Amino acid sequence: MLTKFETKSNRVKGLAFHPWRPWILVSLHSGVIQMWDYRMGTLLHRFDEHDGPVRGVHFHKTQLLFVSGDREVFPQAAKGFCSGLTRLVWSFWIDDKAGVSA
Repeated sequence: MLTKFETKSNRVKGLAFHPWRPWILVSLHSGVIQMWDYRMGTLLHRFDEHDGPVRGVHFHKTQLLFVSGDREVFPQAAKGFCSGLTRLVWSFWIDDKAGVSA
């Protein structure tokens, strides 16, 4: 099965397949995470809490959770540039009529 998904971002930084549902998480350079149903070819939900590129995503094996992480680089007066790591844990639920909600 070959499925093509199109989105507006320069690069895809990470992918994660759900362990038992036909879902894929896509982390984008634009700071957005998209959840797709790869069988239907539809965008289920869009998560946009990151300020910079989302470097990785991963589904929890048994719960409706996933984790995402980015790498932020910001100026620091004494040392030049310093980097920090932002990690977010997302919970979501399934509504049979409306789809996936965060």
